Amino acid sequence: VPRREFDAWVRDHWGPANISIEGRAAKMSSAYDLIEKGLTLLGGTGIEDKLQDGVPSAIVSMRRAGIRLWMATGDKLSTARQVAASCGLLACHEARGFDSTVVTFASPSLVDSSLSTLCAA
Repeated sequence: VPRREFDAWVRDHWGPANISIEGRAAKMSSAYDLIEKGLTLLGGTGIEDKLQDGVPSAIVSMRRAGIRLWMATGDKLSTARQVAASCGLLACHEARGFDSTVVTFASPSLVDSSLSTLCAA
């Protein structure tokens, strides 16, 4: 989103909705609907092993949209696989025959080669 467009959106839509006392949630939703269109998802991150509400359904939605998903982590492979299975990420790729759903980065030197391998798949 170009900076000028974003600034105008904040001024004209988000700001007023954010300070609304009545109907704030609906106004915020309408403001977001105005700006969240025609965008391209570039990536997403997660910080914690504990799954947040909505993660499994978000993964299902992204898969249905044809978005390729990987889990990149510094955790032990067994921990990473357990988390990936609990959110439905691992089962999806196992069913499709992918072995590279979960990638652990044991050392910084392996990050570039691992990411290159994933992106080429």
